[in-house]
Amino acid sequence: MRAAYITETGPAETIQVGSLPDPVPRGKEVLVRVKAAAVNPIDTYVRGGLVAMELPRPFVVGCDLAGVVEAVGPEANRFQVGARVWGSNQGLLGRQGTFAELAVVDIGFWADSLLNT
Repeated sequence: MRAAYITETGPAETIQVGSLPDPVPRGKEVLVRVKAAAVNPIDTYVRGGLVAMELPRPFVVGCDLAGVVEAVGPEANRFQVGARVWGSNQGLLGRQGTFAELAVVDIGFWADSLLNT
């Protein structure tokens, strides 16, 4: 998948665009084909290193998304393939962000943030 990501925190120039492996949903996760993503102020703080937290490397930036469920993990029974969803606060606390073609969202943790539309 194509994604906007960083390998280290810093200014906007640290953002790279390229190919990363497609994420695979497990457990209570759903795979969302991202149709829209928004720049949230927290995105710039995390990318810039102003909010200290562990980040996977490479780290896909972005917190907010709207899209369509493409696949569901074996315990993600709240959503079905084809459901239109939106969510927030994804690219925080070790979770990959939303500035990619695909995003894995843990519905167990974000049951109230990933909503059917």
